Amino acid sequence: MKKFLNILVLLFCCSSILAFAECKNDCVLKNRSQDQDCKLDNTPLSRCENYAAYVKEDKKLNKEYKELIKVLSKEDVADLRKTQRSWLDWRLEKCEEVDQNANCDNGVCAGVAHDECIVSLLTQRANELNKFRQNVTGARSSRFAFSKKYDY
Repeated sequence: MKKFLNILVLLFCCSSILAFAECKNDCVLKNRSQDQDCKLDNTPLSRCENYAAYVKEDKKLNKEYKELIKVLSKEDVADLRKTQRSWLDWRLEKCEEVDQNANCDNGVCAGVAHDECIVSLLTQRANELNKFRQNVTGARSSRFAFSKKYDY
C-alpha cells in the first residue's frame, strides 16, 4: 500500500511539472474562451507566464502562515484559519471583479488584470502575516484582519 501511495505522489508531481511545461509552451489563456485552453488546472491564473510569479508568492504566503501558526495559541490558530478562508473568498471575488472591469473578455488582455490581482494580493497578505508574527498581540486584537484594499 505504501509503495502504491509513493507511486501516486510521484505521478502527481510529474504530471504537475509536465502540465506547467505544456502550459508554458503553448497556452495563452485558460477558461476565457472555448477555443483556448490551458492544461494547467491547478492554478487560478489565466496567463501561463504569470505562473512562476504565482508560485513564488504563494510559497511566500504559505511560509509566513506556517511561521505565524508556530507562535499562536490553538484559539488564535482557529481565528487565523477562519480569517484566511474569508480572505481566500474575498480574493477570488475581488480578482474576478478586477478582471470584469478590465473589459477584456476573449481579447489579448483577457485574464491579465485577474492574474496581476492574484499575485499582488498574495504578496500583500504574506506581508500582513509577517507583521502579525512580529506583533502577535496586535494581530490577536485585530483577529488577523486583512486589508480589503486593492488599487487597479
